[in-house]
Amino acid sequence: MKPVVAVFDFDGTLTYRDTLLPFLIHAYGPYSTSCKLTVELPFVFGFALGIIPRQQAKERVLKRFFKGKQLHEIEALGHSFAENSLDKHLRPEGRQRIAWHLSQGHRCILVSASLDVYLKPWAEKMGFHKDRKNNGVYCPFP
Repeated sequence: MKPVVAVFDFDGTLTYRDTLLPFLIHAYGPYSTSCKLTVELPFVFGFALGIIPRQQAKERVLKRFFKGKQLHEIEALGHSFAENSLDKHLRPEGRQRIAWHLSQGHRCILVSASLDVYLKPWAEKMGFHKDRKNNGVYCPFP
């Protein structure tokens, strides 16, 4: 029998929407998040209008939020989000599909452009297989 590989996209497929904003709100609270995003409105609107590439807008916003933070601090915020808040953004049918594939012994891979600081602990908790090549739990898009 050939091995079965189930590949899951994260934001907008397993979740109802992109999870970056909920992560930022989890990390900084709604007021501080709103203030920081207000400064980046030209980039956010540029992205929404298709003028600025998604990656460029995302990098700009992330620099605003995490400049000066140590990686271990950001990872701790990601782990907290994965443990305490991320599940409420998941589609129940997506979670059920993952559980079904895992129960069948299928190899499950998570592919996403979302931040690994919360995807990795969430994927480990859910039982996604580790990528042997880079010892991660999913295969991120560059």
